[in-house]
Amino acid sequence: MLKKFFTVLCLILVLTQVGYSQASMYFGDEFYKEFKYKRALPFYLKAVQRKPTLKGIERLADCYRFTNNYGEALKWYERATAYEDCRTLDFYYWAMMLKTVQQYDLAKEKFSSWAARDTSMINRAKMMMSSCDSAKIWLASPQKVFVTPEFALNSTYTDFGTTSFKTGVVFTSNRPVKSLKNDSRYSRSLGKPFYKLFYADSLTNDTAKYLVLPLAKEINKRYNDGPSSFSKGYDTVWFTRTNVEKGRGSRNKVNNLQIYYSIANETGWFISLPFKYNNTAFSFAHPCISKNGKLLFFSSDKPGGFGGMDVYYCILADTGWSNPINLGSRVNSYEDDVFPFYDEASATLYFSSAGHASMGALDIFRTSLVNNTWTAPKNLRAPYNSPKDDFSFALNRDKQSGFLSSNRSTQPGDDDIFRFSNKLPGDLQNYKVGIRPITIENGVEIGIDNAVIVVQSLSSGDELKPQPALFGDAVYQFNSNEVYKIDIIKEGFFRYTLNFTTADLQKSKDVSSNAAGSLSWRPLLRKLVLNECIVLQNIYYDYNSADLRKESYRELDKVATLLVENPSLKLQLGSHTDSRGDEDYNMTLSRRRAQNAVRYIIGLGITSDRIIAKGYGESEPLNKCIDGISCTENEFQTNRRTDFRIIGLVPNKTIIELNR
Repeated sequence: MLKKFFTVLCLILVLTQVGYSQASMYFGDEFYKEFKYKRALPFYLKAVQRKPTLKGIERLADCYRFTNNYGEALKWYERATAYEDCRTLDFYYWAMMLKTVQQYDLAKEKFSSWAARDTSMINRAKMMMSSCDSAKIWLASPQKVFVTPEFALNSTYTDFGTTSFKTGVVFTSNRPVKSLKNDSRYSRSLGKPFYKLFYADSLTNDTAKYLVLPLAKEINKRYNDGPSSFSKGYDTVWFTRTNVEKGRGSRNKVNNLQIYYSIANETGWFISLPFKYNNTAFSFAHPCISKNGKLLFFSSDKPGGFGGMDVYYCILADTGWSNPINLGSRVNSYEDDVFPFYDEASATLYFSSAGHASMGALDIFRTSLVNNTWTAPKNLRAPYNSPKDDFSFALNRDKQSGFLSSNRSTQPGDDDIFRFSNKLPGDLQNYKVGIRPITIENGVEIGIDNAVIVVQSLSSGDELKPQPALFGDAVYQFNSNEVYKIDIIKEGFFRYTLNFTTADLQKSKDVSSNAAGSLSWRPLLRKLVLNECIVLQNIYYDYNSADLRKESYRELDKVATLLVENPSLKLQLGSHTDSRGDEDYNMTLSRRRAQNAVRYIIGLGITSDRIIAKGYGESEPLNKCIDGISCTENEFQTNRRTDFRIIGLVPNKTIIELNR
């Protein structure tokens, strides 16, 4: 209480003495000093909107860059360089942000301006200017590698850092999970749930059967955990964890990353232990253990490096781990060099950096140990790399496929997991596909005119432009080595969203061949009907319990996605019980079940005014199982269901009355 009073008092004093704009700068600076860039952003934004200053503009640009919102960072660095006394680095970061949006020619100009203001950086500027020319060539002629989003692992949150583990994979995500309590505990610096390690039990394209579970409590603790690396026999895991200082005055201490490891036993994992060389004054992160267990690579910003984070390694001897060895200035650069992955068979190290000849932000590079010397890093080029962040490269056992992480096709600040393979699925083929959405009325297909159709390549991020319409169809050309996303929006209908390949289209019941030899696609759009009941297929509760089963979360994720994709919808989520037990008790139980489901959806970021809970008790059975009727457990289970119905829309949207 005293702390809150002190905060309010400080605000009043600042507002009184220096004014609104200065107050916003004050609080922005307080968060900035604590590396809480997400929380500093709105204060700096208010400050420069009221009274633009060079410091406010530069801090705003930095915060956007640190939170990976490169488009906004570009805009504010450009504004900063309009001031004669701006930082020299403002030109450098402006050029770097221009690379992320593929404005390579303008980026070269700004790198030149940077070198003109700091002649000690002429050679580095020349290298960066050359990288702009290389990036254009690599994007125009990508390698024959198949890179696709791993839909079964990705969520609406941040997902990255995939590594093989037994029959599946382990990866890092900040998706909220009740059992981890990160659905209510948020990182104050990121404004998002804490990162945790998850295990996916198998790799399959059938996401309905894809089970993702958090790793053990010995590994996932209170704050951020991940990414990870496993020994050859999967009996030891090395991972990154946020170190949190506790005690009086800890609010202003820096919480750095540290490396931990845990050893498996017959029943699970032993308590995690800190790496020998951890130092809470600096960060130690992204461990990668070699398969023979003799080499440990990691990144650190400890003193003695060449830039921000440098790549180091330790050698395991009879006496324990050697002192950390820096890979040297040939590998480590002016920027951060992070996420090492070591392939022991080829003595090749993969890592990510923006300080070498990258295509934009972080790119993946490789270097090999030859005669005890690390070779000059080579860019893996497109499509491994893109103008955005590309990192966390990992090879599978076949050495022909693996995973990487990237924000190339997601919202600013978010990352997804991508799968890559050197084995292309057949020869490249082009497919012409005519698209026209339909709906069904009284059993008859009716074409929908004037719908907005947006098609995007998820590999490149580019939007496809339709060819001239043919017989009312919008005609697009696809090729077989790409993954695409289609969005169809029409007032009065649910939004239609699908990720697909040409192989998916060939198997789809909505696609047929026409006389011209091309494909005709008829996506089915469902009308928005007020009070129509839609039963969720996999929301189940145990008898006499309001707790959701684990398999229920994926179905509720779909409801959340539906609300995100259709921002005008307001839903009622209803829960039903079977007929066993007292009627009043069943009504109370159903309300608790509906409220638990709604709380989960709100925890995914849906505002509480868009979804409400309603309990129906045993009042609406779907079968004969009412009081006094003997039924099987499966028949009773059918009535223990959850459904949703549209109860309204925001103003000026079309909705169709039920039974109209």
